[in-house]
Amino acid sequence: MPYTRHSVHVVYYTSVKSTMDVAFNHTKIIDKKPVLILAEEQTEGRGRNEPVWHSPKGGLWGTYAIPLTKALSKEQLTFFHYGANIAVVRVLKQLYKIEADIKWPNDIFWSNKKLGGILLEYISGNQFFLLVGIGLNTNIRNSDFPPAIREFVISMQDILKLGISNKELALHIYDQLHSILLLIQKNKFSNIIKEYNKKCTYFKKRLKLDDNNEYFCLGINKVGKLVLEGNKQKVYLKIDDSDTIIKGKNTS
Repeated sequence: MPYTRHSVHVVYYTSVKSTMDVAFNHTKIIDKKPVLILAEEQTEGRGRNEPVWHSPKGGLWGTYAIPLTKALSKEQLTFFHYGANIAVVRVLKQLYKIEADIKWPNDIFWSNKKLGGILLEYISGNQFFLLVGIGLNTNIRNSDFPPAIREFVISMQDILKLGISNKELALHIYDQLHSILLLIQKNKFSNIIKEYNKKCTYFKKRLKLDDNNEYFCLGINKVGKLVLEGNKQKVYLKIDDSDTIIKGKNTS
């Protein structure tokens, strides 16, 4: 279905275990056309490194299956991961004037509380696909979350005091993803680095790692690693190293 500048076919489900799993199955049958899987709820939604993602009715739970004409390099994949977060932040500002931030590497935050997140998977072989999972707390109230996590999360309903169209939001995000992917495929990373660092909650902050030492965050560099400067050394973290950060301090 055409929308704004680009085209993506939307498939709706009432309830699924995970939109990522459904999107993966669709890559086996779709004819190289982008597909967006949207579900009213996920019963086994997951985030990066397999944590459970609370996905009740009302939120935006979806996965984009984006076909590629050729393989992406490891560096391109890293920067598309960052770019996907930028896409969400851009749209939240453009449509709803929500100034969201990004907690490295893939969580969307507002006022120090989690608003959503991105999950990226890459399929290679006879065909190449990007699966971009997105979870956003849209039309949910804080009271809809389990008591144990309420103080750590927030929703667009809480922020805006009104409901929004999940479909409209998802399609605008797809437009941004498409534009960013074109830059990634041309290895144009500089603007992504600048924009990501500007929105990153760790940038120019002090962090404590699991080595019990403190470091000053210099942001992501030209190869996509998060650079931390300590008293004795610099540390370069890959996306998969995010669990080594145990505490972020709000001091510059």
